[in-house]
Amino acid sequence: MSFDECIPYPATKEYVAKSTERTLRWAKRGLEAHKREDQALFGIVQGGAFPDLREHAAKELAAMDFPGYSIGGTSIGEPKEVCYQMVRDAIRFLPPNKPRYLMGVGSIDYILEGIAMGVDMMDCVLPTRLARHGALMTSHGRVNIQRAQYAEDFTPLDEECDCYTCTHFTKAYLHHLYKANEEFGKTLNSIHNIRFLIRVVEGARKAIQEDRFGDYKEEISTLENQIEAVDIEIEKFQNKKFYKNDKELENLANNVIKESKMSENKTLTDLGITNYNDTQVKTDIADLQNNKVDKVIGKS
Repeated sequence: MSFDECIPYPATKEYVAKSTERTLRWAKRGLEAHKREDQALFGIVQGGAFPDLREHAAKELAAMDFPGYSIGGTSIGEPKEVCYQMVRDAIRFLPPNKPRYLMGVGSIDYILEGIAMGVDMMDCVLPTRLARHGALMTSHGRVNIQRAQYAEDFTPLDEECDCYTCTHFTKAYLHHLYKANEEFGKTLNSIHNIRFLIRVVEGARKAIQEDRFGDYKEEISTLENQIEAVDIEIEKFQNKKFYKNDKELENLANNVIKESKMSENKTLTDLGITNYNDTQVKTDIADLQNNKVDKVIGKS
């Protein structure tokens, strides 16, 4: 990657313009100094949320004829649609025959939207960060491996996954490693989560080859929107003061699950949630929120 400044969001146009010009100067100097034939140097498009600056940066870098191009300054706290617009403002001015890399993007919705806009590659710390905290993405939804229910579960993490973790170890062993704070457990969890996202992208590639990517993306987006529609109710549910008693909390949670189609299960009891004290409510509903994206993938 060329040396650049990742411009904060938000920032004034004056600041963004000066920073973008500095990044372009660095790109030119770096390209001139680059001599290794076994290494491809990418230019990085900056420009903040200003379309004209994104266009300017993309055109200037394209004229330098880099082997590939990165779109930077995204996924740093800006609203989702602002991020998407920054990508659109840059990518249409980049050579279609060169690889295009969207930096710092790793959630399913951003990945698929990036592919739809013409992005070829992405990266993110998301799968390994989740893995280190025992949160594993599977075709059946997220598995929080620290839960006691997995202590004697001798089945694979995901029967549909072909990764080293799923083909060699059980949930019980992964649970043990997490509880013992073994680094090997974090490695196994990371291997699985990375492979899971690769499989998602493999599905997108196959859909493109079969000329059905639009349907593939729409199916996942529709399910995700159904889940996001209940965010307000989930937030209320996290704060017990909105409700009079535990039974009212339980009824609300069951309605949230049913209406959002977050799970084939119809009640909290089916999900193994039976205790409605304050601490348990916060923990269990946080788990439900964490399951959102993964439930989408599990049903796609």
